[in-house]
Order: sequence, then C-alpha cells, then structure tokens
Amino acid sequence: MRITLLVIALCSLQLISATARCQTAPEPASTPKPKVYALVAAIGDQLEVVVDAPVNNGFSRLSPYRHMTQDVSNNVLNRFALHILDQEVAKFDPNSKRIYMAIAAGKMSDVPSSKRDEVAIARVIEDLRNMPERAGWDKIVVLTPAYQGAGRDYMAPKLQGIGVFAEPRCQDSCSSIMPGASGELMQEPSNGVPSENAKGEKFKSRTFIAPYSYVAVWVIDPRTLAVLDKQERFDNKKLAEKESDLDSVDPVQSSIKPSLGGRIINLIEVSVREGVEHSNLRGIVDVGDVREAAPGDTKK
Repeated sequence: MRITLLVIALCSLQLISATARCQTAPEPASTPKPKVYALVAAIGDQLEVVVDAPVNNGFSRLSPYRHMTQDVSNNVLNRFALHILDQEVAKFDPNSKRIYMAIAAGKMSDVPSSKRDEVAIARVIEDLRNMPERAGWDKIVVLTPAYQGAGRDYMAPKLQGIGVFAEPRCQDSCSSIMPGASGELMQEPSNGVPSENAKGEKFKSRTFIAPYSYVAVWVIDPRTLAVLDKQERFDNKKLAEKESDLDSVDPVQSSIKPSLGGRIINLIEVSVREGVEHSNLRGIVDVGDVREAAPGDTKK
C-alpha cells in the first residue's frame, strides 16, 4: 500500500500540470474543408499497481502477484491522452479540425482478459452511435487500455492500461515462479535485467520498479462505426539503483520516487505516438470489407 500511495501522489500532480496546457486545438488556417478528426480517450480513471509478493509457504498455487488499483481524479489520464493524440494528429495534418471526447472505460473485472479489448471498443462505439454529428467527421481515433495476458520483458502477466509493476525480489534465486504458475513470468538472468537509475545510468538489476503504458489506438470509420485499424503498444521502463548505492533491497529508493510521475507521462507519450505513427491514419484507407466490433466477438 505504501507503494500505491506514493505512485498516485506523484503521478496525479505531474499529470495534472502536464495537461493544463492543452484544452482545445487552435482554429485551422483558412484552408478549405479541413479534415475533421474526433479524438476519443477511454483509458479510464485508474492506475494499476502490481507487486511481486507471493505467499511464502512453498506450496501455494495462488498467483504471486498482488494487483491493486487507485482512482485518479479530474479525468487526468484521459485529458493527457487527448493532449498527446492532438499533437500527433496535428503533425501529419496541421490544418485539420480536432474534436475532443472522454468516454468512461467501464469496469472490466467480470470480462475475460482475452475479450477485454473488444469489449472496451464496443462500449465506445455504443456511445458514438448516439452522435449524429459524426456524419461530418472524417476519422475517429480512440485510445483504450490494452490487455497483456502473458508475461513479457520480465514484467508480470495480466497487466493492463497505465500503471506500475514493482519487483522487490530477485526472481531467479528467490523462486518467483511459484508452483501452479509455471511460465507466468520470464525468469531473470542471474545478473539482472537492463535498468536505469534516476541519473539515467544504465546497468542490470534484479530488483526494480517499472512504470508501464499498455494502450491500443483504434481508427474508426465515423459513418459505419467499423474498425479500420488497431495498433497495440506495450511500453515500460525499469528503474532501480545500483547495489552499491542501496541501503536496503527496496527498489523504490528515494532518488527514484520524484521521477515516477514523469516517467509514466513519458511512457504514455511514447505509446500514443508510436500507435498513431504505425496506424493507417497517414495513408488512404479503402474501407472495403469492414466489421463492427461487438462484445464477445473473437473473430479477427
């Protein structure tokens, strides 16, 4: 819980200050019929905090990871996401008109992980269906949480959206892979995984705290509400201190704490930028045979 309160206090302050400077897009120059992009943020109002903290009885088949969530007030995450989306669209179409919307992500606790992305976009589409003004839009760009099922890049499995993963133990020698959870997490090399400290110095560490941004960028046709493209991004940054500088094995050292909020902001920016750049927004899209996303639809 100490980690949860620390992360939220830092991230909320820095995210709020970062979003204050972007509320509306400037009016485009006198260009005839500029394209209209509806930018929709639906990544929610919660940060996820995951800690590797297994039951130490040697026989537990429970997952070794504690998942916690913390509410973020004032719609901060969606506001910052819209700020970045606006910047990225303006890069390739500076004369466009951008419309901003934030849509509640909704709870996903009862939705299987494999279907959460489809349910997330289906909920957004249902809200958009009741907006007749979409007939005058050219594209809808939606940002939702992405859902990472298997462990990847030495991160815990079943991560989603925006959050922090704390690895306070050496996974290799401390047997982080518990019975019944085989394969949940990639075992660390004996010398640790690539990390960096608050000074930007790179080294390998076996304990770390890793802010992450796992999001999906969707491109939607405004008239048919069909999904034209989807780009998922899984980005994280492992932070630690060199063993020679540590007073304990706690990865959340005093020199790392002040940078957590800024690191999360940077990761959201990277995820959104890469998602937009790799999408079909920059090219001509032949709608052709498209489909509408719906809850429970697992066809690709």
